[in-house]
Order: sequence, then C-alpha cells, then structure tokens
Amino acid sequence: PFLGPAHPTTMNTLSSLAIGLTNASEYARALPKLRQAAEWHRQHCGATHPATLRLLTGLGLALCQTDKHKESCEVRQQVYEHQAKSLGEDHCETEETARSLATCLGHCGTPEAASRAAELLAKLLQAQCNKV
Repeated sequence: PFLGPAHPTTMNTLSSLAIGLTNASEYARALPKLRQAAEWHRQHCGATHPATLRLLTGLGLALCQTDKHKESCEVRQQVYEHQAKSLGEDHCETEETARSLATCLGHCGTPEAASRAAELLAKLLQAQCNKV
C-alpha cells in the first residue's frame, strides 16, 4: 500500500537518502531532500529533536559545499544554539558544531563574521583548557 509523501516511513527514507547523498559528497542533489526532511522533522518532532538537528547539520554542510555560505551559517547557528541549550556548550557535538560554524563564518568574508568566528574558537579553546 502507498503510504504517502508525508508519512513517517516515507520521511525516514527520505532522511536516509539525504544523509547518504551528503556522505557521498552529492551536495546539490542532497539539498532539496535535506530541506524537505528537516522541515518535516521540525514540524512533527520539534526543532531540538536529534533527528532534526542531524538533518540540519547535513543541510549546513551541503549549503557550505555549494557556496551558499550565508545560509549555511544561519542553519549552523540554529543547530549550535539548540545543542548548547539541550546538550550543553561543552558537549562534543556542540563543540563540533561550533567549529564548523566558525569555519563557515570564515567563508562569509565579513568583519562581523570573522569576529564571531574568533569568539567561538576562543570560547572552545577556553572550554578545552578548563577540561584539563
């Protein structure tokens, strides 16, 4: 039987395909699928659900790899804020997102973005020094 385009099983399959395309560096093909799956997960599971954040992480990567740096930074900032709030700023996933956000900000080419990147990296360095 046909489940429909918005059925959870269909969306989980779409999510798997989108992440698979991202992992295969097929970023342009992954972008529309990542957008659709992330929006569905956001609506049905919530903005801070791990599946939503994984899809948004993939979307941020795909956007960056297709030279859509400003939008990539916006998506990565969202993920960072949700992870910092739900997992904590010193969680390894939050730290990895902060690093990727800082890298992305560096590609934006504005003084404000560069300043934000430096702040993020300094914060990460301080947190890592405090762990030792």
